[in-house]
Amino acid sequence: MIELSLHILDLIENSINAGADEIKVLLDVNEENDLLTLTIEDNGKGFSVEEEQLFDPFYTTKTSKVVGMGLSLAKSSAERAGGEVVIGRSKDLGGAKVVLTFVLSNIDRIPIGDLGNSIAGMFVTNPNINIKIYIILNNQTQLSIHTKEYREKFSDKSDIEIYPLLAEEINNVIKALKV
Repeated sequence: MIELSLHILDLIENSINAGADEIKVLLDVNEENDLLTLTIEDNGKGFSVEEEQLFDPFYTTKTSKVVGMGLSLAKSSAERAGGEVVIGRSKDLGGAKVVLTFVLSNIDRIPIGDLGNSIAGMFVTNPNINIKIYIILNNQTQLSIHTKEYREKFSDKSDIEIYPLLAEEINNVIKALKV
């Protein structure tokens, strides 16, 4: 994939397919350590197969597909940029946890991309899912949004009217990161 936001979209879809209704997306940029870390956690059923199967592009747990490229592509993106993928169980939410790390200065690190529209699209198409988005720069919180609270904050608007507000708020923070 050519943007980190597309990996995030795929991982959120995996969480939803695993029965999650609470998903945490943490994007942590640490310039001192030259790392960009993406963590996705959920309250779904977690991983039910061995780790090597999770990264096998020809294995999927979905009955509607014959290949499962998402995690293998994410792993490839991280490793090309000097990072790694770690999977496990979320201590906070009880479901799956996927951590992707990228060396920030690595020439092969993919750009973050249009994270705002990726998250806003999931917000509109999955109204029963609460996505918690946190963006951290050098240990300082730049953004903290819970889509459930965002929907309540703009209760006088429809989800379609909220979509551009949510996308713009996220993308403005991403733009300010300058990574």
